[in-house]
Amino acid sequence: MECYSADKVSSCFKGLGFSIGTADENIRKIFEPRTVSIEKRIEALKRLKEEGLRTYCMVAPLLPFAFDLPQKLKGSVDYIIIDRMNYHYADYIYKKYGLKKDVNINLLIDLFKKEKINTYLVK
Repeated sequence: MECYSADKVSSCFKGLGFSIGTADENIRKIFEPRTVSIEKRIEALKRLKEEGLRTYCMVAPLLPFAFDLPQKLKGSVDYIIIDRMNYHYADYIYKKYGLKKDVNINLLIDLFKKEKINTYLVK
C-alpha cells in the first residue's frame, strides 16, 4: 500500500474520475444531497473506461457503507484513491442521523485488492 500526500496525488495520478464516498444511495443523499447518484457516476466511469480513457475513483469523504464500492467499481476504474482525512464539518450530520464514523480503512483496502483494483491512500 502506497501512501501519498495530497500534493503528490494531484501531480502523479492522471485520468478522469469522480469522488464517491459511499455505496449507499441513502447515505449519499444525506451527505451530498445535490450530487449525481452513485449509479450514474459509476456508469459514466465505465463508459469512459470503455472508450479507452484512464479512470479513477476518489473515495472521499469516506462515509459509512463504503464496503460495497469495490464490487460496484470493478471494471470501471483503473485505480482508487482513498482519502482518510476526518472531515469534522459533518459531525452534526453523523449525530443527527445516529451514524458512526467507523469505516475500517484496512478492510476497505483489502476489498479493493480482492477485486484487483490498484488502491492508494492519501496521508
